[in-house]
Amino acid sequence: MMGVSVRCPVCGGEIRGRLLREWVFRFYRVRRFECERCGAKFNFYEGPKSKFTIPKARG
Repeated sequence: MMGVSVRCPVCGGEIRGRLLREWVFRFYRVRRFECERCGAKFNFYEGPKSKFTIPKARG
């Protein structure tokens, strides 16, 4: 899939599957995932200096 390990911000499970959509927003590469474990949908933003999810991870 990609060189980055992505975890669901809702349940914490590692995402292996369902990439729903991918696009570029300014200098971020954005990927929308659906978690196979809990069904949550979230965006993963990857830029030159930071990586984060929306919604934010708990904890």
